[in-house]
Amino acid sequence: MKKNKVNPVELEARAFDKIVAQRIQKGFVPDVESKKSNLFLYNNPWRYYFTKQISVKKKINFVLNHCKKNQKVLDVGCGLGTLSFELAKKKIFSTGIDISKKSIFFANSFKKKLLNKNNANYINFLQTDLFKINEKKKFDVIIFFKTFHHLGNINKVLYKVLKILKKNGKLILVEPLRNEFKFENAVYAYVLRFLSTTWINQQKKMKKIGKNDIKRGIHDIYNEYHYIANKKKGFDQSPMDNSINDPKRLVGLIKKKFKINQHYFTDSFKDKLIGGLRGKRYKQYSIFFDHFDEILIENKILNGTVLHLVATKK
Repeated sequence: MKKNKVNPVELEARAFDKIVAQRIQKGFVPDVESKKSNLFLYNNPWRYYFTKQISVKKKINFVLNHCKKNQKVLDVGCGLGTLSFELAKKKIFSTGIDISKKSIFFANSFKKKLLNKNNANYINFLQTDLFKINEKKKFDVIIFFKTFHHLGNINKVLYKVLKILKKNGKLILVEPLRNEFKFENAVYAYVLRFLSTTWINQQKKMKKIGKNDIKRGIHDIYNEYHYIANKKKGFDQSPMDNSINDPKRLVGLIKKKFKINQHYFTDSFKDKLIGGLRGKRYKQYSIFFDHFDEILIENKILNGTVLHLVATKK
């Protein structure tokens, strides 16, 4: 007898259940304001409070700037609740949904630990799928914070958003779209990693400076940023990761259904550079890379890879 194929959404949920369980076991706290370091993270801005502020907090502030007190917001793919916690602190009602059972379990646990009773009342976490949200329930704002690229059918998702969004309601996206990470981005990332004295394993890399080693290093970084798996170490987080990675297609489809108020790109290489810094000078390097990254994008030398978009329901 043939085995029944497992639903891709179920496989996605299992993948994130595993990721979440591993992080929680190692003491991860999903609070952007927590001073606690996450030293188990190998190359991630969440490793230090300082790099978290430069990377994650900036993106959260983009969202907060487009939400108002007492609005009803849907946080799609809320994970452990990081964004919802920040919304609640601003007295914005957040419904955080995720298909990962463990994500919602721990998000509810952290809600009690990280928020006072009054702010906690502004959050409701649910383990559910976007498409199962009752269409009689309407939201002022629907947010996809690093979630959209895990979803398959763009048109289907946007159609559902229109159904549950109030008149003149907002759609907000902060999305890594890895198709924008080009060969040139990989070259800059490789050079800066190689020259940064605080970069992980730098002494080992200094012994490998042959032409082929450089080519291989650039190729590896390109795959890393695209989350392309290899035999030794998989980069993709989950089965549906990278389902959407083309910003032109995504923005084009949004334009057909919404009025785009603002959209721009950040992070040509920054996130996976500051996340790997070590040593006493990691803060200085982080600030430099942050500003340098912005300059390269502003002058159209490199593409930004993270879309920031706000659109209004027509």
